[in-house]
Amino acid sequence: MPSLDLSPPVRKILVDYADLFGSPPYDPRETLMGFGFACGPGWLPLIRGLLANLRFIVETDGLEHLRVTQVKEKFGQLRVYTNLGNDNVWGLLLRAESASGQICEGCGAPSEVASRGGWLTTLCPVCLRAPDVPAHWREEQGEVAPSGLRSPGEPTTLSVATIREALAGLDPAVLVALEGPREAEHRPLRAVEVVRAAADPSRFARVLPPWRGPGFDERIAALIRPEPWRT
Repeated sequence: MPSLDLSPPVRKILVDYADLFGSPPYDPRETLMGFGFACGPGWLPLIRGLLANLRFIVETDGLEHLRVTQVKEKFGQLRVYTNLGNDNVWGLLLRAESASGQICEGCGAPSEVASRGGWLTTLCPVCLRAPDVPAHWREEQGEVAPSGLRSPGEPTTLSVATIREALAGLDPAVLVALEGPREAEHRPLRAVEVVRAAADPSRFARVLPPWRGPGFDERIAALIRPEPWRT
């Protein structure tokens, strides 16, 4: 599916929210907004709502130097990056990311993240029929065995329970890498909880050892967050 890039609707948003994006020409050393939005049109209403709320946080929390530096699809969900922020900003970005996983990136219809041809996407059945969508994306995809290795003929979902069981036998002091909106941090295993797993992680050949964090080759297999009462 073609990306919006710098199409007219994107240019309109860049103008309407110039206080968040800055003004052109955009310096590629500081922002990637010169390339527009690397996602489909179905998320535009969500992005507009996100920006309206982000503007409110900027005004309320005195973050006048905050700039949105990139808007893109990653692992089937919306990613919006900024040059700075606080807990209110990060929380808003994470909620928008989660919401995008239930919206078709192509048309905005209700949908969910699924593996299509080795890629995670929220494209609905109708949008998957578009001529610019690779044909193999419409094929049924397999899943991953709980050991983390592909096991043809034995499809198994990588679930939250599976991950929790794998972590249960480890030393509670083992450090787990947590990927945040801007950077990764490390917390002891006893101070984190598994929140959710990828809808269909079939493109993961294996899951990295816990001490290297959740995911595979920087691709997220599960969301693991700190438990506030234990940090």
